[in-house]
Amino acid sequence: MIEFPLSVTNFFGKKIPTAGGFYLRLLPLKIIQNTIDRHEKNNLPVVFYIHSWELTPDLMPKVNLPIKAKFITYHNLGKAFPRMDKLLKKYEFTSFERYLSEGRLKA
Repeated sequence: MIEFPLSVTNFFGKKIPTAGGFYLRLLPLKIIQNTIDRHEKNNLPVVFYIHSWELTPDLMPKVNLPIKAKFITYHNLGKAFPRMDKLLKKYEFTSFERYLSEGRLKA
């Protein structure tokens, strides 16, 4: 079994994911880019994810949720696609399958 842990950064003394989803919508894009740049400099893969509903926020139903869940689910929902678009234009992404087939995984 091969594990691909989420990419993280230190933020106010805590390690937090900077790999997409809620963090793509919450954190300034510069922090995410710094994490990617640092991983690339250290020849480490960056694991990045995005929820399908973040790409189509107009289709996301508005569900009555507790305040914390509501914040996590809906905060900056309209910013996910533009931010992902900027990252796709700046960096080269691949799939886990392609990454492994190219022999880029270091034992």
